Amino acid sequence: MVNYSQYMAVKSAYGPDNIMYLLIDTGNTQVKYMQSHQGEMGLIERTSNERFLQLLPSFENVQQILVASVANDTFADSICQWAKDNNIVCQHLMTQAESFAIKNSYANYHTMGIDRWLAVIAAEQLYPNRNLIVIDSGTATTIDVLSADKQHQGGWIVPGIDLMANSLFSNTDKVFGEVSAIEQLQFGRSTPDNVNMGVWAINIGLVNQAISLCKQQQLDDVILVFTGGYGDSLKKAGKFNGETVEDLVFQGIARFIDGS
Repeated sequence: MVNYSQYMAVKSAYGPDNIMYLLIDTGNTQVKYMQSHQGEMGLIERTSNERFLQLLPSFENVQQILVASVANDTFADSICQWAKDNNIVCQHLMTQAESFAIKNSYANYHTMGIDRWLAVIAAEQLYPNRNLIVIDSGTATTIDVLSADKQHQGGWIVPGIDLMANSLFSNTDKVFGEVSAIEQLQFGRSTPDNVNMGVWAINIGLVNQAISLCKQQQLDDVILVFTGGYGDSLKKAGKFNGETVEDLVFQGIARFIDGS
């Protein structure tokens, strides 16, 4: 598992030592955030969107805010407006056609989720000049492929493990169970096991298919980079050789501190 100390071996420090940064990753209902000072990243904190706005006055010690939002822009704009009112620099990050010489495959690049783009550019920083498959397993499971020449090759989006299971529980009368991590994929022998093993099998198959397609496209020796709430569990369940980077999106945000 790659942690931030390993990442800092690649990148010595972010910005001037005397600046406190607040890095924010906002979703539709939840905010994840951390502070960075003197090249050190704090712990990832989580709270609701409403609660985070109430917490903003407690961040008056920060000098710069970087915010990425997969929800509508209104919430991020509210954060930046508060920052402006308090003389704090605020950068609202958006998906770009090109960042750090990494070229986006989307013609309408602004429609690509900023979290996916940040994960790609962070993975490239960690593993430069390598073919990469970035797997983010959370509410959705996303696959993004980056070639060694920094060209985003595209990807896939499918419902996440919980969404898959819940769609069955919500739309069928006699299918029940709950999702739990597995050590090894096998055939289920009860309805709950069938659902649980099934959703893991689909996600494992998705990763294997991405690996196969990369080989067909002469993208050899790919490095698998897992992130998201189920990222490490998916790596283990599929017996994949790869790396888990829990704070991958935040490492992507951090690249914009000094634009390296």
